[in-house]
Parts: sequence; structure tokens; C-alpha cells
Amino acid sequence: MRAIKSAKVVICFLTALFFGLPAFAESRDDIGGRVTVGVHIASVHSSAGFNNFNPGLYIKSKEGWTGGFYRNSVRKMSFYAGKHFEAESESGRLAIGLTLGFVTGYTGYDDIARISRGKLTLLAVPSIRVSIADDVSLRAGIIPNIGGIVGSSVIHFALEKSF
Repeated sequence: MRAIKSAKVVICFLTALFFGLPAFAESRDDIGGRVTVGVHIASVHSSAGFNNFNPGLYIKSKEGWTGGFYRNSVRKMSFYAGKHFEAESESGRLAIGLTLGFVTGYTGYDDIARISRGKLTLLAVPSIRVSIADDVSLRAGIIPNIGGIVGSSVIHFALEKSF
């Protein structure tokens, strides 16, 4: 029963973000208007036993379509594809985002099986992006352990370069 309640909360939260976040995005050319290449770096977990070194690469189109790969927290290769939504501050130095899609590499785990279909697992990662130089940003993805689904809360870090 707790899992159903948690799933409803997650679905409501993701639905609100999915439909609400794009409404906050301004129609400036530099918001979602460039191709971005990112390097997955590391994660910090709230529980012990997970892999914190997560090297990988990704690309995001100017329309927000994204795909990439990384060595995941359970020491397997993951490949993913999805859509990224982002709302940027007026200065362009700070942004909040949400990536929705599907990821591989997490099969065989009972908790994660609740959000998986075959080899694909639902990907829903809110993030914060901070500009650290011209066209270079640090992104922190936040994956809370809502309802015990992922086994650990996670903050994941990536470095991005936009062109």
C-alpha cells in the first residue's frame, strides 16, 4: 500500500514538473537554443555500497532531446535517451531543469523493478545548472529516494559545454 501511495506522489510531482516547467522557460535564444555536450563525473549517495565514480558522456540538442551513457551506481553501463526541460534565470547563470526518459543498466533489483519495463527504467531527474565560465556549466542532478524505489538518495554531478 505504501508503494502505491509513493508512486502516486511521484506521478503527480513529475506530471506537474513536466507540464509546468516549460511554462517558466523564457523564449530567449540562449535558453535551449544551443547544443550541449556533457561529461558525467561523480555521484554522492546517502547509503553505502554504491559506485560514486560515474564517468560518461551525453549530448543535448537545442530542442532538449538528450542521450548518453555512464557507469552507473550499481557498477553497470547505462545508456539513456529522453527530453530535457529547463528554466533559466534572467542572468543566465542559474537554471533548474528536468530530464525525462528511459535508462538501461538497472535490471535485477526488486525496488527499481517497480519503475522498470523489461530492460528500460523510468528516468526522471530534476537538476540545477550553475554557469562557471562562458558556455561552461556544472550540473547537479538530484535523485531523491522517494518510497525506497532507488535504494539511496543521489546527487550526481556533470560538467557541460554549450556550442
